[in-house]
Amino acid sequence: MKKGQISLEFSILFLALLVAIIVSTMIPGMYGYKKTIETSSASIGHAALSSLKTNIDMLSVADEGSKKVVFIKSPPARWEINGRDITLKGNGYNISTTCNIDLTSNGNYSTNMSGITIILTRNENDIFIMRLHLLIIIVKAALKGYPIGELRKTAALDNAGSV
Repeated sequence: MKKGQISLEFSILFLALLVAIIVSTMIPGMYGYKKTIETSSASIGHAALSSLKTNIDMLSVADEGSKKVVFIKSPPARWEINGRDITLKGNGYNISTTCNIDLTSNGNYSTNMSGITIILTRNENDIFIMRLHLLIIIVKAALKGYPIGELRKTAALDNAGSV
């Protein structure tokens, strides 16, 4: 063997060690990458559902016939709307929320990783229910002995007249 040469056995052992290191670091990395994508999708889905619920809540106190256009970015998932519940079912996650008004929909929706436009319309039924709910809260507060100021009295009388 000349000076500076390495033996065949040493080069085979060195290459085997190199392959073992590459494989042992690559497989967990690929698994972690998949988990990162699932977590990111769930996070974007949660933000989309939260944005939609916030806009529904804002519209629930608006006048009858009011409309609001909402643009949200949604991960690949299926949106299901049933009564007061909205569920977002994606790859490895389910996110749901309950709104304080009844929701009507043309059906369930599937989305890709894109922005979607949703048109929300205020319904007269919801205003009646919200006014009735406000009256119940004011009456409960009065029965429990909480102070009722002039503004609450005016709100109660106005809502009672509307109902």
